[in-house]
Amino acid sequence: MYKNIPTNSRKLFYFLLSLIIIGCEDKITTHEIARANFQEFFIEKGSDEDTSYISLKGTIKNSALIIETKSWGIWETGLSLQRENLNKEIVFSVIGNCGTISAWTWAKVEFTTSLSASETDTLDRIHFTNFRDTITVIK
Repeated sequence: MYKNIPTNSRKLFYFLLSLIIIGCEDKITTHEIARANFQEFFIEKGSDEDTSYISLKGTIKNSALIIETKSWGIWETGLSLQRENLNKEIVFSVIGNCGTISAWTWAKVEFTTSLSASETDTLDRIHFTNFRDTITVIK
């Protein structure tokens, strides 16, 4: 039956078969991929049509918690998202640069950032604040 198969091919076949058998033994362990230790969430407050709107959304993608924030701010101030790490809490804030501006253009801005699985292990709360409101997610 195996006479027509070259010797090298047979050796390779038996070698691969032995690897499969060894791999099925209980002694082989696999490492689990770390996963963000925070449930997915979505919180919004205010009216989506005016400057009272603020929202915070968290979704798990791969091993990270993706944070999406939406809020209103004065565009000319150069809006950005600031992150402050506190003990078991993280505060995200929409901030603008200080200074004199000649125009006030309100704009809805969105920022996205992520938290690693190790960052969410000891995290109890996530806060998001703008010039008017703060919303909080508790684990």
